[in-house]
This record gives sequence, C-alpha cells and structure tokens, in this order.
Amino acid sequence: MGFTMNSIEVSCNLQFVLHKMPPNTACSNCLGSRRVFKLFFVALVAFVKAASTLIKKLDEAVFAAYGWKSDLSDDEILEKLLALNLERSKTGK
Repeated sequence: MGFTMNSIEVSCNLQFVLHKMPPNTACSNCLGSRRVFKLFFVALVAFVKAASTLIKKLDEAVFAAYGWKSDLSDDEILEKLLALNLERSKTGK
C-alpha cells in the first residue's frame, strides 16, 4: 500500500533507532525477520506506554479543568457532561 521498505531497510533502520547505530553500517549481516519483528514489537510497546502516560496526563488535566475528581466512572462522567450541557443550554452559552 504505502509501505515500500524491504526487510533489510527495516532492520537497518531499526538498528539505527533502537541501538543508535549509523544507518546502513550493519546491512551486510542484517537481522533476521524474527529479530526485526521483536525489535519492532519492543518499539511499539514503548510507544504505547508513552502514549498511555500522555493520555492519563490529559485526562487528569481535563478533570482538573472541570473541577471533578479523577476517579469518576464513565457513567458518572456522562451524567456530569449531560448536566453541564443542560445547564449551558438554559443560559444560552
């Protein structure tokens, strides 16, 4: 589809990103596809953990902005948002 890199390019780029090796220096003995997948998976897990941390911080900031406690259930959040929307619709804001 939009992916044009072959497995050698992928493994060399992963070596550069994850091991801080200069690109294309180890291509003569590039990693096997199982190792490439493992490195990709490790990088993906690190990304998901970082994204999860950012999402938690964003959630905390939103709760603080509304003056709500941060351990509300989804139903409690929806109830509060509905009440807020109904209140704002009455005032025309």
